[in-house]
Amino acid sequence: MNIVRMRFKSAVRIGADQQGIGKEKTQEIIHSDTVFSMLVNAYAEIVNNKNSEIESFIQSIEGLSSGFLFEEILEGKYVYYLPRPLLYPPNFLDSKFGLERKKEHIKHYKDCFFIEYDEFLKWSSGRNIDITKLEKSSYKRLYTIRLRPHHVRDRLTNATTIYHIGEMFLEQNSGIYFLVDSKDLEILDKVLHHASINGIGGRRCSLGSFEYKIDELDNIWKNIFAINGNGFIIISLFYPHENERDDFTIKKDNIFAYELIPRKGWIFSSVVPYQFKRKSCWMFSEGSVFGKKPNGSIVDVTPNAFSAHKIYRFGRCISLPYRIYKEVH
Repeated sequence: MNIVRMRFKSAVRIGADQQGIGKEKTQEIIHSDTVFSMLVNAYAEIVNNKNSEIESFIQSIEGLSSGFLFEEILEGKYVYYLPRPLLYPPNFLDSKFGLERKKEHIKHYKDCFFIEYDEFLKWSSGRNIDITKLEKSSYKRLYTIRLRPHHVRDRLTNATTIYHIGEMFLEQNSGIYFLVDSKDLEILDKVLHHASINGIGGRRCSLGSFEYKIDELDNIWKNIFAINGNGFIIISLFYPHENERDDFTIKKDNIFAYELIPRKGWIFSSVVPYQFKRKSCWMFSEGSVFGKKPNGSIVDVTPNAFSAHKIYRFGRCISLPYRIYKEVH
């Protein structure tokens, strides 16, 4: 498994899961299926849209995390941010002061979506965290979001409609990283080089281009994967494979904390110049906690009227060990 760090040359636009009316919001996370789409479309252009080669490349990607923020504090030394677990930290669950701490800090817990690696390691290991870091939400200083006005004019009536889109500008020493488990690093490097020119996200004619670096996982990540856990937390989207679907339903005891998010929208294809609405699906979000190791699958969301090639959502997940800390009364 390797880590890819992206530093953006300009702003980047990643559409939010839930959009406002007249305001196309952006978000500070790149979901794993969006990273997958970037890689596959770049590879399709490299091989001149040969379906057999594209299918082979898709199957070579065994795991892919979502994209999260990182900060380079010294040359070669990084602070990584990970999704806040959807289970409460041990501080909230002890019998003596847990309830008081929960009442005092629950608002900050809900407002803080990402936490530093050190606190994530404590939390996942079943140890108390520094609750004040939830209040600070230090990751928010790594970027600025700007709302940019646009307008569209009706062709028949010339009526103008004004709307706004969000753009995220990252600080010079920060970027977005993701983990990838690929069988062929040489091909992955070529694909990322091509993708870095095309960019990622929306409005790629002017946004989303980046520089990148691929590294092996260092001791920081080896410590996380070595946690002695009795459960698992996902750092990517997860769509259960049909063979494991029964193990990840609401009726089972394998799901300890979860959130479902809708995945829908328009297809983007380097093969055809027109767009269709892809089929919608729901996926478990980053930070969900399970009692059994999840694997996931690739979801076929090809529209019924589209026949040029298959359209996929990437639901294979990367999970980390997690110590499930049960509430003490």
